[in-house]
Amino acid sequence: MIFEKTYKYDMWTKWSSLLPSFIEDFESHYTYSPNILQANNHTLSQIDYSTSIDPMEASRVTKINDITNRVENIEQFENICLSEFYWGNVSLVFTIDNTLPDKTLRLIYDSDPGWDDEADIHAPFVPDKEVILI
Repeated sequence: MIFEKTYKYDMWTKWSSLLPSFIEDFESHYTYSPNILQANNHTLSQIDYSTSIDPMEASRVTKINDITNRVENIEQFENICLSEFYWGNVSLVFTIDNTLPDKTLRLIYDSDPGWDDEADIHAPFVPDKEVILI
């Protein structure tokens, strides 16, 4: 079962302040919490950049160690590359869909995302296993 809803925003730096309201809207529309966030490469890079340059945003980023799966401190914020977003009990895995326009996020609930499948559109974007927490 898959549910999708697309959201647009007007300023790169507002993505994280708007995302909770997008999640709430999605939940009120479908009664399911989204588990995937899709955006194009440029939008994801701007999310990373705006998070890197804002000290408040950067302070909420943690890195998960690949081997121990434990949280580690990030030494340098200039190389933030987000792969997941947590808000309350919602965890969104970032994925790429380059058919989406800039400043557009698609929230998806997928009951079986099939991360091992070959479909690029649902492949998780996990460059450094960094996660932003709210």
